[in-house]
Amino acid sequence: MTEGSSSNLFIIKGDVVQTHPANNYILNGITRQLVLDYIEEHGKSVVFEPIQVEDMKNIDEAFITSTTSEITPIVEFRGTVHHKLTVGPLTKSLQKRFNEDVVKTEQGE
Repeated sequence: MTEGSSSNLFIIKGDVVQTHPANNYILNGITRQLVLDYIEEHGKSVVFEPIQVEDMKNIDEAFITSTTSEITPIVEFRGTVHHKLTVGPLTKSLQKRFNEDVVKTEQGE
């Protein structure tokens, strides 16, 4: 699993965040870069590896990033693996941090 047509996938298991490495298969956009900076601020490890369907079985949180939907939690996915999630603390914290930056930008800071 790499990404949506204009979004990037992130999964979280414990203190480790996983997302696809930046290469010709994904859009390495501004929102993705900001989120990677925020994750680093939180002291979390980021693993840049392709996400396999098997990886989705035991995750704690998942979200996508994009310019239009910013940071959007994934609460359920279906397919070979069916899994329900809650919006976790890291996802909420990243959303809050992103929104703070948006407000600062709008205020000219």
